[in-house]
Amino acid sequence: ADGPYVYVAVDDTGEDEATSLDAGTPYSGCQDGTTNVITPEYTISTTRLVTAEDCPEGQAFIPRDSPSALVASTAQSGVVCGDATAGTACVMKYHKYTGLPIWAHDTPDVSGL
Repeated sequence: ADGPYVYVAVDDTGEDEATSLDAGTPYSGCQDGTTNVITPEYTISTTRLVTAEDCPEGQAFIPRDSPSALVASTAQSGVVCGDATAGTACVMKYHKYTGLPIWAHDTPDVSGL
């Protein structure tokens, strides 16, 4: 039991240079009504998908599909794929509910996982 994670294997990624995994679907969060600061979903809960009910009173829920959602690059996880000497494929671990990248490892070609 590894917890709420998904594993992904991708061939031909980051062959020319390291590619950040902080890309893709934006993050939801709770926006403070006074400061307008958005607390990202991955700091609110890692045990379930965050919803409006998880936001404290006085904060507005910002869903992933909102123009105000936090772009994926704001996570700054530092997780990358792209070491052609290690291999042209990458095995990645993502958090199941938040989509936050946990780690990645470059490897020779992957045909299955």
